[in-house]
Amino acid sequence: MSNLFALVFAGMVVFASLGYAAEADQAAGRPDRRASAAMALLFAVVFVPLAANTAATLLLNAWTGRTKDVAREWLASEPGASVTSVDSNSRTLHVHVRTPGELPPVKSLMDRLDGQIPEGIPIVVDATRGQRIDAGKVGG
Repeated sequence: MSNLFALVFAGMVVFASLGYAAEADQAAGRPDRRASAAMALLFAVVFVPLAANTAATLLLNAWTGRTKDVAREWLASEPGASVTSVDSNSRTLHVHVRTPGELPPVKSLMDRLDGQIPEGIPIVVDATRGQRIDAGKVGG
């Protein structure tokens, strides 16, 4: 959806910069104020969701990055264990780990995440051996 908004916004900028609206208004005998108000309204309609989507994407990337760093610290004491990835589905962060043995207690991961990402975000730990642990919500 954000790509659609970006394309519409780019088209608006191109047409406005080339003066298509002004030429059409002059040919029809209409004042320029209406065209400017319409352009400002269209700009707001396109820009606000685009900016909100960008902000949400940046926040989500920051939270997944912090979660990955904390999960690496959590697994540091386990020989051969590693974090393969952290991804998000809806509001849940999934931590994918590879470990030859048992996972450390998930409570320590949740304690480390407290203050790193917002409270209430559900965390799920997926191990490569097929083990899936619903760790709970951060801060709870």
